Amino acid sequence: PDKPDFYEGRARVKALAGKWEGARDDAAAALAHDPNFAAALLIRSAANRTLGHPRAALVDANHAVDLNPHNLDALLERGLVHMALGDKAGAWGDWSNAVRYAKETGREDDAAARAAAHYLSQ
Repeated sequence: PDKPDFYEGRARVKALAGKWEGARDDAAAALAHDPNFAAALLIRSAANRTLGHPRAALVDANHAVDLNPHNLDALLERGLVHMALGDKAGAWGDWSNAVRYAKETGREDDAAARAAAHYLSQ
């Protein structure tokens, strides 16, 4: 298939199953078709973070945030990457922004906003 949605969907299924190497590979295939596919960037970021490659994860997380600075999922993921890199201030900044943007747009119940609020409470 030459559709990035196919590879992103398969990457998501593999990520949910904990098959992170396969998720990373399928996300990369989606990104080969569309390098600005935010969902695929976030899956590859999560895969690289989980597999112990936080610097590679940061590249994708930064790109996802650059594409849409108010993307709650992107801010949550980049915060997790910052934490994996030992950058607590960077993590808290991203999570605080996610919570603030969620409140400003009436999306406090969004899963990413709730997760960010949880991390901030720890």
